[in-house]
Amino acid sequence: MEDEAVTSATSVTPRVAAAIATSRKRAERTNARLRPALWIMLVITLFSSLHETPRPGLSGTRLGVSVALAGVCLMLGLNAADLWPLPLSRPTLRAAFPALTGVFGLVLMALQPSNPATLPTSASVFIAFLLLPPLTGAVIGGALTVGQVITVLSSPGGTPALAASEFVFCAVLAVTAFSMRQAGENQSRAELLLAQLEDAREAEARAVAVAERTRIARELHDVLAQSLSGLAIQLEAARAMARREEVGGQLQAVLDRASGLVKDGLDDARRAVGALRGSPVPVLDRLPELVERFRADHQVNVVLSVRGAPRDVSAEVGLALYRGAQEALTNVSRYARGSQCTVTLLYGPAAVVLTVADDGGATAGDARPGRGSGMGLIGMRERLAQVGGRAVTGPSDDGWTVRMEVPA
Repeated sequence: MEDEAVTSATSVTPRVAAAIATSRKRAERTNARLRPALWIMLVITLFSSLHETPRPGLSGTRLGVSVALAGVCLMLGLNAADLWPLPLSRPTLRAAFPALTGVFGLVLMALQPSNPATLPTSASVFIAFLLLPPLTGAVIGGALTVGQVITVLSSPGGTPALAASEFVFCAVLAVTAFSMRQAGENQSRAELLLAQLEDAREAEARAVAVAERTRIARELHDVLAQSLSGLAIQLEAARAMARREEVGGQLQAVLDRASGLVKDGLDDARRAVGALRGSPVPVLDRLPELVERFRADHQVNVVLSVRGAPRDVSAEVGLALYRGAQEALTNVSRYARGSQCTVTLLYGPAAVVLTVADDGGATAGDARPGRGSGMGLIGMRERLAQVGGRAVTGPSDDGWTVRMEVPA
């Protein structure tokens, strides 16, 4: 019954799906609680009918008793054995159970007037109001109640007082069942509304985050990208002046490298702005370009090695690994220029691992990345932690190693 209260959801998110699953499990528990009671009713009905007259037989009225008793026992047994799961079956099958059980019970009462057992019909009234839609339950439950009252009045020992007591008993069962039904539906609605509220809060938080990222992207574009564009223009003017004045080749090479660095920085700034706005960032695909840039512009003898079968990773994972490699190579160029450096990208079965290792270098001083401000390494660890990964940095046998790992 509770399941009907949640199936009208227009969009099913994982949280809403969990609420629906909880409602379905509650319906299953309702059916499980009904089964022992149905077994008890089946035994009581069978025992009382076998000891009343006329007893079940194969001819005349006794045949009618046998058919009615078999019908009641069959209907109760099917559900008690979980072969007819009432709360989870289709509406038509759900309506058929109390209707057929109640009709067989009324026939059994009419053929055995001295049989005081009215459990099958009374239980059918309870189930009709508990498990069926309100209108259907009222029609079937009301019809069975009226039939039970008429059957009692038409029996030899039936009195108005006895008929009234049967009517009151069925009415109490109907009110109890309807109250239980409403309580279950209200609980399911509350769970569904709570799930939808949590989804709405998450959607609002995502919208706020997107708006903030858009604002940051706009500020980054206005400040950094425009500043780098101005610097690029000034460097181009300096290069033109250097060519006109025929300055030394060494200064010309420095200006060329500076111009290239500004161009790369401008490209990175544009990609960062695009990432903040949600544009895809093919970062791991740019590792060869990053390595080549550090080899040419930072005098770092660096090589790239890719192991394992390459596979797609999320933009967040790729960005974290790329920025980590960028920070590690920057530290190599700063503290171990002239060293031999290896960047290894390993696609393992359980994780993607990116390692940047150097051999110390002939010009390396005592300063290592860990003795600087440490903010670059902190940012690296924070990026990886956000995607479920981790970074380990420290000295190796003859240099420094940065190891970044993200689960596959």
